[in-house]
Amino acid sequence: MIVLIALHDLNQALRFADKVLLIENGRMRACGEPLEVISAAMLRDVYGVDARIEQCSRQFNHVIVDGVAA
Repeated sequence: MIVLIALHDLNQALRFADKVLLIENGRMRACGEPLEVISAAMLRDVYGVDARIEQCSRQFNHVIVDGVAA
């Protein structure tokens, strides 16, 4: 079964997706495993924020935004 969902919640994508497709300005920017696509570098480049990916106490990966990128 294949399910295609458009999400804007990166934490949900990290938790539930097997594959992630990142679209920026109508073009594919990256595609692959969630932790390969959703990274600190991508968050800085695409969203303009300094952020990190950490595991919560339940072992789920979670985006933590520290501030606006310089």
